[in-house]
Amino acid sequence: MKRSDMFDANTYDAIVMGGGPHGITYAHWLTEHRPGSRVAVVERNSTPGFKIGESTLSSATRSLIATGLPMPVLRRLFGNKAGIRFWWTGSETDQLHRHLDVVDIEETFQVERRVLEIALQEVISRRPGVELITGMKVDLQKSDIEESVKKIVCRTAEGEERIMQAPMICDASGPAAILARSRKLLRSEPERNNTFTTNSYYAYFRQTGTPDLRFWNEPATRHICFPGGWTWFITLTSWEKTSDENLRQMIRFLLDHPAGADETYPSREQLCEQFNCVNEQITSIGFVVRDDKDETKGMNAEESFTRYVEKHPGLAKVMENYELIEDPYTGRPSYGSFHNLVRDSKQVAGDGWAIVGDAGIFVNPIFSPGMNLGSGTSYLAAKATAEGLSKGDLSRATFREYEEYVHQIYDALVNETDLYYRSFEHPDSFEWGVMLKLVFGAADIVQRNMVYSEEDLYAHDLLNPEFRSIVDRARSRMRRGEEGGELPEEVAVEVKEIIYPFIRQTLAKPEVRRLRLASLFNQYNGRGERVEKKYRRPRAFGVRKCQRCSLWSDRSLQQCPVCHTPSSSKERVK
Repeated sequence: MKRSDMFDANTYDAIVMGGGPHGITYAHWLTEHRPGSRVAVVERNSTPGFKIGESTLSSATRSLIATGLPMPVLRRLFGNKAGIRFWWTGSETDQLHRHLDVVDIEETFQVERRVLEIALQEVISRRPGVELITGMKVDLQKSDIEESVKKIVCRTAEGEERIMQAPMICDASGPAAILARSRKLLRSEPERNNTFTTNSYYAYFRQTGTPDLRFWNEPATRHICFPGGWTWFITLTSWEKTSDENLRQMIRFLLDHPAGADETYPSREQLCEQFNCVNEQITSIGFVVRDDKDETKGMNAEESFTRYVEKHPGLAKVMENYELIEDPYTGRPSYGSFHNLVRDSKQVAGDGWAIVGDAGIFVNPIFSPGMNLGSGTSYLAAKATAEGLSKGDLSRATFREYEEYVHQIYDALVNETDLYYRSFEHPDSFEWGVMLKLVFGAADIVQRNMVYSEEDLYAHDLLNPEFRSIVDRARSRMRRGEEGGELPEEVAVEVKEIIYPFIRQTLAKPEVRRLRLASLFNQYNGRGERVEKKYRRPRAFGVRKCQRCSLWSDRSLQQCPVCHTPSSSKERVK
């Protein structure tokens, strides 16, 4: 992309290493908090490529909207997600048990990362004060980042060199974690939190049938949990068969479209015809298992994936409705894997530098913490940078609040995630471990509006002392049970005694009762009692299935954003 003439001699206020979601939102928030700032975003790839897809929650969706992707654009690029669902199964049964869900809170999306990053790069390249530089890799060995003004050396694949300088650098390089690795700050030490790391095995499929499960095809991230781990089923709108150039032209057209109601935008089908684009519905399916219980070490990704399907007859029955896509993404194998997912950086800020997103912390994706809490790191790091630039003080002390925030959310996430994995040992503990999150998280979410705020830094009130106390108590009890060889069903009784009163107490609060949380659950009433509902009272937000294209969208829209089929005012979620 062409450089703007407004930049003088490669000198900036901040240089961002990484042009993914966290690097771009950092640049956005820095120029928002301090208008007139000059920011360079350096991305090593010429154009975004494959990254595993991700399920967004409310905080990430609000962050995307704030950055410059309005809801009508998100609806045309990505698949609708109206909630999350959980089932439990074991190796001795072909049934799925204890369905839990929380749905119709607000509109979120399942995203294909290449598409999201192209859209965000188009947005940030239009923002005053920001220069997006693609196809250049930062060479930290040749750079000087110890002085008050940092000198950053970048190179293209052909060897072309460019030297830039700024008093501030931000590492948003994701798993590459180039700053943390170069400073030997990155660590993978789950034992510090008395927990375990996790491994993941995944592939992409086309759905050929429908499992005999109520609600399966409705838009939600689906989880099937089992002792030792869980499986995700995420339906993606894939644009892999569309060229980068056609996709960019379509996204530019959408971004240039006058702001207005959803029906004023062309439908996805019209856009595909106009820009020669192709999309299809595919399903990302993957296992995440505890490393200390992973039976497949030494196997390749396909062997590991197949082993966990074959071990669980209930999962195998669901998988009968899916067929493998042999070449889902260009140049990628059919199956993929990640190992040792739990990691963090000892230090995430210093004199004139900060680390954001996955470059600093990563736990695992059970409740999509990557983009959702990663957006909080970008926001808070950018705010601290803006204040430091204005005061002329970018010392580590300026980032004290930011560092405390990152370390606190990392510890809270690790402990909370440990609770869920241990609860999967038995269907009773599974039910109460997951419901703890669904009830407490829902009570937090429904009090928000669609404007990103500092409350989104703590998605689902993550650091609430009462919630963390219950997590710690239940987690400690299950850990003692595992170490002592106690029967999971006996431990589950005490887990319920710890968690259930807190759920009842939360639901009984007057401010929570007014929220009508029972309308978010298909299996629970407002007192936290399990009931099977034939009819669930609809909320302000809900989804409908288009009679023509069979895809889901916000039921309040006058017509389907995918095919423009008009909707009826009487249509409701079934």
